[in-house]
Amino acid sequence: MLEVATDSSPLDTNLIPNVQNSHGRELPTVYVPKEIHVSLWYHRSKAEGHGITDIDDSLNEDQEKDLNFNPFQVLVVFVMKLSTSMEMLTLKLWRKNLNNGCFEVPLYGAPREDLHRVLHHLSRRTPPQDHPPEDKNDIFFTADISLKPPKLKMAQAITELQVSTNMKKEEDLKKQGFTKVDGNLNTGTTGSEVFLWYKKGGVKPVTRIQCSYRHEMNDGLDAAGFQKIKENVNIGTEGDAIFLWYMTGTTTSDIAIVDLKVTTLLAEEPRQFSAGWERLGLDLNRNTGGNPVYLWVKRDTTTYISNITASLSFSEDKNLFDHGYIRVDEDTNRGASPSLAVFLWYRRCKYPDVSITDMEVSISEEQEGSLLKKGYLKVNKDLNAGTNGDHVYPWYKHSENPAIHFLTVLVGDDALQAYKSAKTCKVVEKNLNNGNNGVPLYVAYK
Repeated sequence: MLEVATDSSPLDTNLIPNVQNSHGRELPTVYVPKEIHVSLWYHRSKAEGHGITDIDDSLNEDQEKDLNFNPFQVLVVFVMKLSTSMEMLTLKLWRKNLNNGCFEVPLYGAPREDLHRVLHHLSRRTPPQDHPPEDKNDIFFTADISLKPPKLKMAQAITELQVSTNMKKEEDLKKQGFTKVDGNLNTGTTGSEVFLWYKKGGVKPVTRIQCSYRHEMNDGLDAAGFQKIKENVNIGTEGDAIFLWYMTGTTTSDIAIVDLKVTTLLAEEPRQFSAGWERLGLDLNRNTGGNPVYLWVKRDTTTYISNITASLSFSEDKNLFDHGYIRVDEDTNRGASPSLAVFLWYRRCKYPDVSITDMEVSISEEQEGSLLKKGYLKVNKDLNAGTNGDHVYPWYKHSENPAIHFLTVLVGDDALQAYKSAKTCKVVEKNLNNGNNGVPLYVAYK
């Protein structure tokens, strides 16, 4: 490892002090997820000699206790094989006692799913003869790690969205290579037929789609880099003027969207969850009196819900968007007066082991105490803020249950009964508008 780090073979020991200064930044990049990078390299070891560590984001004492770190134990990494194509690196890892000192060379890079997966599934093996363990308690692992970042399948990823409100626009979009998504966004109303269209190809996959129906929603979306589709999907109706926005995000929570679907009947909705579709949070026929119309997306890989929060002000939007959050665009105070605009948010990831497994809602202090005893964590944002109703808080937990894939808000008791009867996902039967005059709303997840 030191030969690689110093770019010398045989090893030039005079170059070792420079390794501590440069950390081998000219080396090929190993793409390491932040949570794995932190747990492997950002620690405080008491090794003597040339202990090379990166302490820019070191673990604090509480974190070390949580991770059961022994300050005299680290993972030592040796480069065993580097292919001529520079695409594969074979690593051998030992956890060993550092009584006599040790060299450590941090590996730098952006998030890399392959390494995360490999490190979570490494099997215990017998050390090779050329690098035997120095202590019988040493633990040896080996793995092949790709050095190149994953390439998005651009032939499959959706890269642009448009909306048609008349036949002329439909013909124009066809000529431009767009594909029409079945399902009139104005179904059940007297308005024009409105359809969503998408195009694939290019280098910027769509990773998030949001809606706006209040002018206060525009600023955060625009500031965060979303692109607005100028057509009102409720054109010709008396409902809310709704606009679609989309973006190509660059956070670790941004996963490419590869397919779209529109449902126009409540009975169609529950089974979409079982087929791996993710429902966006707003009825595109909001307040029109028409059919419930929802947009569904499918991503290029399985994803999970890693974080849940809520916002009580539109001023919070940009920061949450910038950190990879998706807003459930239905106001949890819908129909309540007086009220604030309150929204649930969630963030996605590819790793089930760090994701949320259970969700609940409390509508009383007694329920809060009960959930706390059961190990739930409280999102300290009242979903009934600004109303005369009860305090309503979302709660979540990490348990042995399967990680949550999808999260949405159901509007009205008819939706509650339809989802309960279908039994395709879990429904939290606590009205988010409990105690006020608003529309009954419920959380559903799978």
